[in-house]
Amino acid sequence: MNKSTTILLLVIEILLIFVFGNLSSLFHTMQERETRSYIEVAESVADVIMKNKAPETDPLETPNSFFSSIQRVQAAGREAVYDAESGTLQLLRPLADDGSALLFVRHARTPVLETLQRVSRLFSLLIIMTAFFLLITVFYLVYRFRADRGKEQNAPIDPISNYLSRLESSETSLRSTLEEQQQAVSRQQELNRGIIRHINAAILLLNGQGKVEVFNPRAEQLFERSAASALHHPVETILSRFPEIAEFIREASAPESSTVVATRDRDFRVDISPVSEGGRLLVIKEVTRERRRAEIQRRHAGFAMLGEMAAYLTHEMRNSLGVVYGYTRSLKTDKERVERINREITYLTGMMDNFLNFARPLSPGERTPVNLTKILAAECEAAGLELAAPEKGVEVRGDAGLVRSLCSNLARNAAEAGADRMELVVDGTDPLELRLHDNGRGIPDDQRDKIWFPFFTTKEDGTGMGLALVRKIMNALDGDIRLGDLLEKGTEFRLTFFS
Repeated sequence: MNKSTTILLLVIEILLIFVFGNLSSLFHTMQERETRSYIEVAESVADVIMKNKAPETDPLETPNSFFSSIQRVQAAGREAVYDAESGTLQLLRPLADDGSALLFVRHARTPVLETLQRVSRLFSLLIIMTAFFLLITVFYLVYRFRADRGKEQNAPIDPISNYLSRLESSETSLRSTLEEQQQAVSRQQELNRGIIRHINAAILLLNGQGKVEVFNPRAEQLFERSAASALHHPVETILSRFPEIAEFIREASAPESSTVVATRDRDFRVDISPVSEGGRLLVIKEVTRERRRAEIQRRHAGFAMLGEMAAYLTHEMRNSLGVVYGYTRSLKTDKERVERINREITYLTGMMDNFLNFARPLSPGERTPVNLTKILAAECEAAGLELAAPEKGVEVRGDAGLVRSLCSNLARNAAEAGADRMELVVDGTDPLELRLHDNGRGIPDDQRDKIWFPFFTTKEDGTGMGLALVRKIMNALDGDIRLGDLLEKGTEFRLTFFS
């Protein structure tokens, strides 16, 4: 091997040492970040155990699947010690002023940490081996120069200087490239964390075993569970209060699935996408408001078509009834039968007028702030009912005349059902959710789906238009009304105002 080739090999070995050193430093940094994340999760779990235990409960008796052991020791202060070689994590949490503390011990190795440790050791070994060959190359180059001592020594100096200059330039370029890549990775990670943190949907990342690894703030709000209590637990446990969603996730056979899941009183859109290593990404968004507003728009369209049909039928039937009524007025025999015919004609005419008024679309006036509590109190007083309502009045935006008609029909319906008291409760603010409960006879279970139909009534002299008109008014006010839970006595209505 000539001297030029030896010098080139020397430069390559120096460059490899530099590259391996930078890569080893990069993986070491990644290992430190993963270790910090692992310790933070364990500290969160330990803090939750310390916070949620009852004063009379011994934490050592509390079963826990996360920590290998929990011991009482004599120590002070908070401390976290992680042994990377054995994978042992020790957390110290003070108990009281007597100097005792709990030692949480977890023996577990995460796949990511083990991989990073192996890669870091590999690059360290490569650095040592390259340095060894570099040393051999240097000794060989010195030997060659000494062997050629009689020759002119200035000739090989120029190639060495040239190679060293190129080496310095390559080092600078490589360092700059690595820094740019690290900055790009950091920016992308920060962007992903920001999106997950602020998106208006619950984000759950499941690993191959179906356990939660990501649980964003919106998921905490939606499922009323902290991220610390959700991480590293099966999704069925996290969604125990929403069995319909858990069942869809469990039975989804296609890699990508999407559907709307209806629970008892809420609707959720669930999107499932596959990720690497057999995991799945869940995006869950509540769509209760959107589906209810779509239902309101569908009813409005139905009322418009029903109004046109009712107007046509009413016109034709009125013409025929007018002719019959004219002939009966000219009859002189059997006066009693004629009067009965006229009463039936008058009854049918009134029914058609009521149906036409119901089917005709409402045209709400200007939407202004309206004190619903004040109007409901006046209508309850007129119907002989006592009203219990929040001291701070409930305000809605809408047409004051429609709000008054809504309250009047509800109060009159409760009074006719034998009630003497009504209670108004605010159940939510976005959108405004109200519960209106009376102590009347209540509605039998077999009639709960029929009460909204026009002309359905259980009263001898009722028209069956009261509750049908109430739902129509609520739709015109950009709201919805539905029955609450079945009660032993009385009836509960749930009113939702979206605007």
